[in-house]
Amino acid sequence: MNYTIKITGGSAEGPFNVYYDSINSSNLLASSVSRQSLLDGLDVYGVPLGASSILIENLDPDCLNVSSYVFPSPTPTPKEDTKAPKSPNRLTVELSPELEAFRLRVGAMVRRRPETKWSTKELKALKEVFDLNTPEEDIKLVEARYRSDDKYLRRELYTLLNNWNGEVDKVRNVSAQFQVEAPAHLSLDLKDYL
Repeated sequence: MNYTIKITGGSAEGPFNVYYDSINSSNLLASSVSRQSLLDGLDVYGVPLGASSILIENLDPDCLNVSSYVFPSPTPTPKEDTKAPKSPNRLTVELSPELEAFRLRVGAMVRRRPETKWSTKELKALKEVFDLNTPEEDIKLVEARYRSDDKYLRRELYTLLNNWNGEVDKVRNVSAQFQVEAPAHLSLDLKDYL
């Protein structure tokens, strides 16, 4: 790898030797470099990929010291999130009155308290199910099934929402078991019996 080494201060006049990782003749990148060259920016070549630091050794007998410059660890560049900001686990949104009513009905199927906050993925799944425009009579059949003592009911809200069409299909296939009872109306003309 190639680097430009540039100092921005200090009063030592040098000359300087430049090494990578340790002061060793096999790690020498430049020798007898003037202070002005380092102020201007010194290009060094052949720094191994695995090198972790650059060392600048002052060769002035009155000021023998070494300055070490450690390469920063590579860190992933954060990607800009183009989506709306989300809270970590819960999303607080205003739902339309129709969607809120549907949320309460579906939540009641799995005995979710109305005041319990829903996760982001649960709300997303709810909106997807709501957009299916399931006929009201099918929703009532699913509700009736979830009020029954059927032992094969989904217990998790997200699972119910992800399998909504399957739940509707089940109640359509066995709708006689889960029919919502309507009041019986009987109309008789007593003249037929007199």
